[in-house]
Amino acid sequence: MQTTTPAYYPAMNPAIFEFQMVKDHIMELYNMIYDNNIPSFILNNETVPTAGYKRVQVEIFGNNALIVMPTASIQSSMISYLDGENTACNCKKGTGCVLKSILFGHVQYCDATGCTKCTMSF
Repeated sequence: MQTTTPAYYPAMNPAIFEFQMVKDHIMELYNMIYDNNIPSFILNNETVPTAGYKRVQVEIFGNNALIVMPTASIQSSMISYLDGENTACNCKKGTGCVLKSILFGHVQYCDATGCTKCTMSF
């Protein structure tokens, strides 16, 4: 979904991914999306296939992130999705604020690092 006015969301603290509860939550989400058959490209941190998958905005314990979903699931459930090409992290105060991936390499978030006002936009 592309809009003329980008949506902005606060950055995520990467330390959140160190908690087992967060890792379990993400695994539960992937298992639900993929019916307990998570594709190997997610598990092995491989390149996302260009056909058949899109990035979807999710909230992980109050933090905005992007995950990969099959396009067929997105269309059937009428979830709006992102093409991933226009996703950016913007620092308004300080330095840093970089788009990163963690866990299976397919959960993307903005790492604020030294930035006190870091936002994700798409």
